[in-house]
Amino acid sequence: MFLNSSTKLLRFINRHHITYLRFLTNETNAQSLLVNVLGMNENVAQQFITEHKINNVDSNKLKDTVDFIKKQKYKVSDILKHPRIFQQHGNHTWQHYYNYFTECGCTKVPITNIINFRRIRYTAISVLKDLGVIPKDTVVVDSLLSQLDITIPEDKVCKLRNDELTLSYVHRSVTHNYLITKLGAKIEDLETIDRIHKHIYNKSLKTLCENVNLALEIGFSPGKILRNAYILQVNPDKTRAILNEIPNFLNCDMRAKMRSFPKLIGQSLETIYKIHEILKKFNISDETAAKVMNIFTLAPQTVEARLNDVKSTPETRVLMNNPQILQLIVHYHRAKSRLQFLHKVRLKCASLVVISFDGNVFDNYIKEGKDINKRSETSNFLYSLLKCTKDDLEVNFKRHPYYLYVPFVDIENTYRYLRHQQFANHHIIKAISILLYPKEKIIDVLELIREDHYLSSRKPRVNKSKILNLALYYLEKDHHFTGNGIWRVNEDYVQTLQ
Repeated sequence: MFLNSSTKLLRFINRHHITYLRFLTNETNAQSLLVNVLGMNENVAQQFITEHKINNVDSNKLKDTVDFIKKQKYKVSDILKHPRIFQQHGNHTWQHYYNYFTECGCTKVPITNIINFRRIRYTAISVLKDLGVIPKDTVVVDSLLSQLDITIPEDKVCKLRNDELTLSYVHRSVTHNYLITKLGAKIEDLETIDRIHKHIYNKSLKTLCENVNLALEIGFSPGKILRNAYILQVNPDKTRAILNEIPNFLNCDMRAKMRSFPKLIGQSLETIYKIHEILKKFNISDETAAKVMNIFTLAPQTVEARLNDVKSTPETRVLMNNPQILQLIVHYHRAKSRLQFLHKVRLKCASLVVISFDGNVFDNYIKEGKDINKRSETSNFLYSLLKCTKDDLEVNFKRHPYYLYVPFVDIENTYRYLRHQQFANHHIIKAISILLYPKEKIIDVLELIREDHYLSSRKPRVNKSKILNLALYYLEKDHHFTGNGIWRVNEDYVQTLQ
């Protein structure tokens, strides 16, 4: 009890020590950024950080915000009055808000306007002109139209020259007209964008035009752009960086992969490199990754967490060397849900195709009620486990009538036991069908063989492969060599299936 209490105390101290170190690191980084980049007085910076809990802000987000402040040349006195600039969003969002205002015709965009973005955009243009947010002589719709790469017909925009309209309404109307004119968008397309991708209306029209032209250049049709409208609001610089720096990543044409997996558009190089490193850490080859390129549309921490979970779950751990393992990572929640269902209905052969892939594969598997593995997955599993040849499987393993009926977890358990008993791969391959038998039965049979006085006297001369084949003889003898010895209970499994 004392040892358990001490262990818990040490863990508590260690956990809080790490948290404290992280706190100190964040505070140091925050102070360095405020002092060295923005020119804030050290004492003022320290007080500002403590009072507004700036050390709790994510370090990357903090750096991005500081970069934005420096770029726009905001004064330290303004920053001190508006600490919310550090606590909300980040550089990417603030920059979009800034561009939004400048494209609407604002000649000055103070921090107060950035922070109150949502309130201002829903305010009538006439009020904003009275408040000095927008110059009196500015025609907002004309300023917005000048950002586009096409000309919108006059009859579509003439009614937008009305200062009683809000900034939001005018901006949204210009965006709609652009999508109609450039991409042939229909009412239902615009309704979908309004409902699902409404953040597009918070962003720069120039960015929108860049994203549309980039998608067309990559090979998207106008219809496909509208069906994947999230690509309209990404950072086009990230897409260009991928196309310029890694155009043939993992020997894959990235333009073609973007057409297949649109969410690759707007993904950062840093994210792709991080995921690639994680895959290498888990011994997943480039060839395997190239088959499932949408793995690079996820967040690195998501990929790592899912791979760790897969490795710690017996039913999925045995699939780690499957060439399609990354399908399971991409469709992780679907796979977990299906695995839980298979457990409930007592189906043990969890094929990767069944638990991960789209279509009716899973439904058909459940309807048929056959608890069996896929042939190709069984072969891949054994190749990776034993490093054996195709002939080894064809000649010995596939001759067993029930070679598809044993879960990979059980096969691996038997294999691990035999390796622990000093049976090498080449010994096991010579009696490969022994992997289909439960470990408990093999333990009993090997013990029986060890107790045989005749064999014990000849043990140094008995080949280990022959011992395993003898074990197979004992395992099947009572079942008349029908293959039914693989079941844990003494019953004719074929009759049970029927």
